[in-house]
Amino acid sequence: MSEEPDSARSHHARRWSPVEIVIVAAAIVAAVWALGAVLLLVFAAVVLAVGVDGLTSALSSRTRLPRVAALMLVLVGIAAALTAVGAAVLPPVISQLDALWARLVELYTVTRDWIVARGDWTTDLLDGIEEEAGDMLGGFGQIVVHLGAVGVTTFGMLTSFVLIVVMAAFLAADPGLYRRGFLRLVPPPRRALVEETLGETAHALRWWFLAQFTSMAILGISIGAGLYLIGIEFWLSLALITALLTFIPYLGPVLAGIPVVAIGFAEGPQTGVVVLLFYLVVQNIEANILLPLIYQMTVRLAPAVTIAAQVFMGLWFGVAGFVLAAPLTVAGMVLVRKLYIEAALGDHG
Repeated sequence: MSEEPDSARSHHARRWSPVEIVIVAAAIVAAVWALGAVLLLVFAAVVLAVGVDGLTSALSSRTRLPRVAALMLVLVGIAAALTAVGAAVLPPVISQLDALWARLVELYTVTRDWIVARGDWTTDLLDGIEEEAGDMLGGFGQIVVHLGAVGVTTFGMLTSFVLIVVMAAFLAADPGLYRRGFLRLVPPPRRALVEETLGETAHALRWWFLAQFTSMAILGISIGAGLYLIGIEFWLSLALITALLTFIPYLGPVLAGIPVVAIGFAEGPQTGVVVLLFYLVVQNIEANILLPLIYQMTVRLAPAVTIAAQVFMGLWFGVAGFVLAAPLTVAGMVLVRKLYIEAALGDHG
């Protein structure tokens, strides 16, 4: 019997057996089930750290600055940019948001009165929708009261935000330290594969992060400028809402379009049609032309998979899960490709 070549033996030795895959998958599912909220907080910090690390590495390589100095410049620059934008945008946005909410409530009341006046099956449908919405809001109110009123919830959100920022800063300061510590938990024969997987995951997340912020800027500025030219009073607040919701792929722009189109029709049927067509054109250009060009550098998200992940994570973890579902999908796609398709199945096509 001929002896198997050394290269073939080493290739087979690097594969993950089905038993190992099942054990690892079961351990991950159990950990997520038990520590889901904490892991989601850590993952948010990792995503933010990956973005900061990319900016720091680019600045350090171009200016020859030490990494610590480059990191400090990046953090100060981000803080200064956020402060400047907040000081310039927030005051008019806050005043617009109050008027925008009042206008949306007024529009809903007018629409409801028109439906009730028709007196057909749409009235029963509307009553059913309002009853379900009332039950949901009532249940949410009971949860808030049980937790100790809104102040506790706000404090928890601020605490989580501070923890995410602090963890991201430490992770971005010396990512190699944490990567080496994690790799020591991995069996030596698997360390090279896991290290390569971590590197590709960070690369994909970094470019996804850039793609989403580019998309947010393009769509927010385009919608704001267009609404201003059309003559919509609340153009600035609607542009900000659109930009923030665009961070959530696919479903975010759809949700952002609801108040934009509603306010357009509140100004009149002709204005509403113009706003609707304008929003559809801008959103389709952004989704079908600009984003694919950016996604060439990273993992292209399959719409059905991403939306399913958003629904699942939203039901499991609430708003935080819904927002972070897309980067989790990016990381999951890289992990499945590297650890299962290539390492376990041996498919390197």
